[in-house]
Amino acid sequence: MTTTQTIPQPYTTKSLLRAMAPVDMVIDSFLREQAITRSPNFVGVDVHCDEGDIKRSPWSVSSQGQFASLIASISIPKSKSSDLDWSTCQFLPSQRYISKLVSRYIVRMEKAQHADNGVVELEDDELVSLVCHFSISSRMSTSVPDPDSSCLLTFEVPIKTTNTPDFICVHESNESDFLQLRTFPHHNDVGLKLWEAGACLSEYLLRYPEIVRAKNVVELGAGVGLTGLIASVCGGFRGSAQNVHMTDYTEGTLENLRFNVEVNAQWSKKRGAEVRNVSVGFLEWGDFSDCQEKNVLEGSQTDTNSGSIRALIDADVLLAADVVYDVHCIPDLVHTVKNFLSSGKRVENKTALFATTYRNKTTFDLFENELEKSGIQCDYMSKQLQEQLPNVFPCYFYQPRGDVRICTMKLCLTWDTTH
Repeated sequence: MTTTQTIPQPYTTKSLLRAMAPVDMVIDSFLREQAITRSPNFVGVDVHCDEGDIKRSPWSVSSQGQFASLIASISIPKSKSSDLDWSTCQFLPSQRYISKLVSRYIVRMEKAQHADNGVVELEDDELVSLVCHFSISSRMSTSVPDPDSSCLLTFEVPIKTTNTPDFICVHESNESDFLQLRTFPHHNDVGLKLWEAGACLSEYLLRYPEIVRAKNVVELGAGVGLTGLIASVCGGFRGSAQNVHMTDYTEGTLENLRFNVEVNAQWSKKRGAEVRNVSVGFLEWGDFSDCQEKNVLEGSQTDTNSGSIRALIDADVLLAADVVYDVHCIPDLVHTVKNFLSSGKRVENKTALFATTYRNKTTFDLFENELEKSGIQCDYMSKQLQEQLPNVFPCYFYQPRGDVRICTMKLCLTWDTTH
């Protein structure tokens, strides 16, 4: 399904490229920047543009060269990601993504050539070399993507101005100013990828940081850690979450989650977050029972679940994004939500915040039915308000953002928590 995606205007083409945004979005941004540089009234361009190029098309030799330079500026290591020194790695796109971006640029240039009666041609030597390079590489490589091949995406996270709903995008000056996330886009472990609902929930927290301010927060199915990291910094020095505990299930996901927390230590610290207050732990949904709660509180249970169960008992806010996808897991998921909402002190102040991508009606209906049976009230954010959220993470997603539904969950006031 073809969807229209809005380019976040404060962001540069390079910022979109570093986020591995949809290739057409990157190209549209590049062409828009080229149009600006060709305007005689434009002041302060970063890219050199001679007088003659102002009168030429966006596909001129000069523009082709600038696009090639943009691609060539990306350092793509030849070694496997497992052998990389990640402390020196600033941005790591996938070879397949860059190849697709270059190919799409050429396709669009050829379409413009036909529209302009053949006056547009591939003429820049550097761009010709790139096309040849990726053409040869694609023929030599296997057609099956390597599941262990990783990417390092970087994002410029905007700052919310005081007492206003507006955001200021700070164009960062060094690597510790970027949020960095390692992902494995071709792996079959869903926790190693970045998903639509995680981005939307993170943007929701950036818009409404008071939800987690000075709160103890636990995240279910944290994946690559985007939402939890944003929760830890979204209030800035004015106050973010007090503690953030991110949980997941598979060993690979937990290892990568710890990596992303560690690699963003300086980024978090510069935004007022106490790095020691951000933690990662194993949690198997459904294991959070009344008996286990009692054992954890008494200190008689010390298995791999106990740390996360204790965090759930003490938490004020429960976050989860893109965790409603497997009908077999839904009863355990709802069981965990219910026990969170009904355990510990200040039960009346506990809130669960979910972002769910609507993929399958049967799965979604089962989820809502289980919530209702458990006495959990679910209030959805209106589509109008959701459309006003800042588009901070313009990654390539499988479904449009409009398919994501954000809801707040609480125990019904009349519900017997001992039920």
